Formats: sequence, structure tokens, C-alpha cells
Amino acid sequence: MDESNIINDFLNLSEVQNKKIGVFDLETLYLFNEIDPNWDNMNYKRKKSAELTIIPKLRISVAGILTVSNKIPIYSYYLEEQIESLLTELDKLDLIIGHNIVDFDYKILDSYSNNISTSLLPKTIDTLIPFQKRNLGWPSLNDLGKLNFNVTKTIDTLKIPEMWRAGKFEEVKEYLKRDLDLQAAIYSLGISKGEITIYNKKYGKIMGKNCIEIDFN
Repeated sequence: MDESNIINDFLNLSEVQNKKIGVFDLETLYLFNEIDPNWDNMNYKRKKSAELTIIPKLRISVAGILTVSNKIPIYSYYLEEQIESLLTELDKLDLIIGHNIVDFDYKILDSYSNNISTSLLPKTIDTLIPFQKRNLGWPSLNDLGKLNFNVTKTIDTLKIPEMWRAGKFEEVKEYLKRDLDLQAAIYSLGISKGEITIYNKKYGKIMGKNCIEIDFN
């Protein structure tokens, strides 16, 4: 699929639903292993425990919201010092879409404004949660984009914090824009078709792929 067309369904969906829908994502200033040098050597259980203290320290480099007006996509970006403006815009939305935002992005927001996620959760659809509930693992946004749209991220995710700190702001924003587009496309596909293609993995090794029914409502 042409990259420029992957959000077409989302643009139409926003108009049909007659809601102010926003796709939300953020990039962090640091990586987990930069906050805790032992991170890479931790097992899954230890990482889940350590996340509680590490995530608030990752901080925001830039956050983005994709909204629609008259079938035209609008991308808004917010720096760490603009956190209040970001929270205000999120509060205005009727529906917030994201991938793994409940356990990651919202926890980072909570470190800036106490329990802000409490007010956002009732109007949030996290596209990762339906997979988790069905024990289908944690399909990444990159894998979902590749399998369903033949579109992937252009930069290694682990390089983004360092790039931002090096002053490559526009490159990071373009990376964030790609993430917003992929999230919008995945959500729209699930709503319109009711099915998504995912990798069948065993211990991280790709064993094949499956087309599964999905419900993002």
C-alpha cells in the first residue's frame, strides 16, 4: 500500500463517527537502560517490577497528536515544557487512540500531572490490549504496519532519544508522524475489517503469521 494512503480510512472514519478523535504518541528523552544500566540483564519479571520507577524518569522529548478536520490530517507536536498544552488538547478529545499508551505513555504523563490518566482512560482505546487479552503477545506497531500495510518505521526506535538530544528535532518529529499514521491505520483497519494480521511468534522467533479477528470498540 502507498504510504500516503494508509490513513485514508481513518480520515473517513473520523467524519462518520462524528467525534473528535485523536491518535496520541510520545517519544522519550532517555532509554530504559540509560536510567538503569542493569536493564538489559534483567528477566521479564524484574523488568516489570523496575518499570514502576524507571518509566517516570524517561521524560518526554516530544509528543504528538493526529486529529482530522474536513478529512484533512492535522499533526500537533508538544515539547516537554509544553506539557500543560498537551494535556489540555488531550482533554478536549472525545476518543484517544494509541498503541501501548495505557501502560507506557499515560504513566509518563502521570509523572508530570498527578493521575491525569484517570480522566483519560474512559475515552481511550489502546490497540495493544485486545491482543494481550487473548494471549497473542505484544505485537509491535512496526510488525503490524509491515504485515498489514507494508509500511514500517524508518529509524531504529532505540536511536530516537539520542537523536533528539543531538538536536535532530525534525527527524524525530518525522519518525513520530510515521508512528501516528501507523496507529491510525491499524485502528481503522480493525474497525472497518474486524481483523488484523499478526506474526505467530514463539520465544521471540517468527513461526509464521495469522489473520485474527479483532475488536477495537
